[in-house]
Amino acid sequence: MRDASLLCRHPLILFTSCALKDALHAKVMKLHSLFFLFLAGLLTLTACGDDDEAGPNNLTDDLLNYDGDNFASPELGPGRYEFAARFTADELDPVRDKRLTAVQFFVVDRPQTLKVLVSGPNSATEPGNILFEFDLTNVGDIQERAFNELPIDPPLALPDEMWLSVEFELDATAQNIGCDAGPADPNGDFLLDYNTGQWQTFRQRTGESVNWNIRGILE
Repeated sequence: MRDASLLCRHPLILFTSCALKDALHAKVMKLHSLFFLFLAGLLTLTACGDDDEAGPNNLTDDLLNYDGDNFASPELGPGRYEFAARFTADELDPVRDKRLTAVQFFVVDRPQTLKVLVSGPNSATEPGNILFEFDLTNVGDIQERAFNELPIDPPLALPDEMWLSVEFELDATAQNIGCDAGPADPNGDFLLDYNTGQWQTFRQRTGESVNWNIRGILE
């Protein structure tokens, strides 16, 4: 339970015979092939490392997020839902002197109700007490197919662990809050379905690997 508190130019070569030309050409081509194979290997290793390595994707001194650019939004049936990203103590410790000044979230199509919440620690799979909440249901200037930013005033001191979430309600099947193309960070895709009252990751629910487009701004 929660309380409301990302013309290779060769040197000019003058050939004096066909044989010499052919021999040199073969050596140059071989060296080029080895060079590009080497580059390809480096790129492959880098890409695999990024995909397989667990942990935050984009944490900086002034931005808390796991997501990349918006890619899509999950299609959900009628009901009430909450999408959340969890930031652990280890991730918050380097920026402990800062304050949370805003929450950003991507809206594809505006849902029937819309609320932003900031919560403290509880467990690795469920947020704790609500530290901040703001109901945007009746706010008129929510932008669709775009990031929206909700200022937090006064700025919020960072708790030991922090959950940023967007709660919304649907009266028909729709796509509303955005996500990236993945791969998912272990803490970037939490979902509460109020129909069941159960928190789980979107990976557990669907097998899909994404991160919610939810971000915290620090100053």
